[in-house]
Amino acid sequence: MNTRNYLWKLLILVVFVIISCTKNPAGANKVNSLEMYFLEDATLSYPDIMHTPVNNLQLAEQPFFTHEDIKSFTVLSFEDATYDKYMFTFRDSITNRENETRPFVMVLNQERLFSGEYWGSMMDSYPQGILIIVLTPQEFTLHPINKAGYDKMKIERIITTLERLDVEIKHE
Repeated sequence: MNTRNYLWKLLILVVFVIISCTKNPAGANKVNSLEMYFLEDATLSYPDIMHTPVNNLQLAEQPFFTHEDIKSFTVLSFEDATYDKYMFTFRDSITNRENETRPFVMVLNQERLFSGEYWGSMMDSYPQGILIIVLTPQEFTLHPINKAGYDKMKIERIITTLERLDVEIKHE
């Protein structure tokens, strides 16, 4: 009887370990991470996807930047502005897409947080949603265009994650 109980306990333990491993496969548990992805389909514009749930969008295979590229994150507060703007400063030049306009998705701690529109340079049209504007190849600004965009960003979560990743946080 003792051997039988031991085997049952061992079997339960093995099943538990297998279930645990399938829920968190190796490399999938990226606690404290930030990645920005373009969409897989480069022909889509932000108006094409703005009403699509962020989890239904097909992302490019590789991010165009991650937290490892970020040197600092600055909160830019202006007296007359409704919402703050945010600036990423990168360790090195991360892109040569100065003439592109494409939708992107921010992934924070393995969760798709929001989609927005990447502008490689200033445009003549009015932005919709959350906007990244490339100031230089080493500096991007992140703009919530309205309250809905600001609410989607969950900026406190972004700042907390970046602090945990030892990214310098500045306030100007």
